[in-house]
Amino acid sequence: KGPAKQLAMLQGDKGPAKQLAMRILCRTAALERADALVEISQAHIDGCTYIGPGGLAFAERLASLGARVAVPTTLNANSVDRRRWRGPGG
Repeated sequence: KGPAKQLAMLQGDKGPAKQLAMRILCRTAALERADALVEISQAHIDGCTYIGPGGLAFAERLASLGARVAVPTTLNANSVDRRRWRGPGG
């Protein structure tokens, strides 16, 4: 189940957003000399604070590819505009 599912994502069988995410995970795993990936049931996205045009371009690229979280996910609360949190999408 796990490796076959991961390979399908890496080959693009599950769409371009999952393929990009899997390419990043595989590269990171190789840099860290990880033996395998593990299944998860939840995640936390760290580093979601605006850090400049490069970070925004990456987020926009993922969105344009149709990226969606696949497990329950939290973000850093300091990325929220506390005065206008009920604005667009709120």
